Amino acid sequence: MKNHHFFLTAIVLFTGMILMGCNNDNSSYNYPQAEITHSGFDFSAEKADTTNWENNDGEIILWMPGGNEHPQYPNFEEHVWFRTNHNVEVNETKDMGDVDLASIKSVPDQWDQNPDIPPLLPGNVIVARCKDGYVKFKVLSVNPDGAGWPAEVEYYFSAATTFDN
Repeated sequence: MKNHHFFLTAIVLFTGMILMGCNNDNSSYNYPQAEITHSGFDFSAEKADTTNWENNDGEIILWMPGGNEHPQYPNFEEHVWFRTNHNVEVNETKDMGDVDLASIKSVPDQWDQNPDIPPLLPGNVIVARCKDGYVKFKVLSVNPDGAGWPAEVEYYFSAATTFDN
């Protein structure tokens, strides 16, 4: 009887190990996470450069880039925006909506335009042009009342116009 119990336990454990090892879900990718603030963030370096902010790809602001007012999301209230640092003429970001981060495979053909640049909304994915490539990031949370107006994101940086993950 003891051997029978040992044998059944071994089968259950072995079956569990096989099932755990047979996960064919290739969509799970462990994205790095970051806190982006008004001080900025450099996605290729995976850090905020607080000494030389001009090295950062973008920053968090409480107003819509370009200084306009969005028809649905008033400036200086409960919303924050991501503003790219490299081009003061055009904010090169695109809100892709509430989609899976892995579903975005390439940079969009057009960026969001004033006066309709949406703020960072939790769950939405943003694609942005960086100084040395492109990033796609999913907004996890925003805190317009926090120091530097932090936004928590998970992201994927690419030097090319495509995202390989």
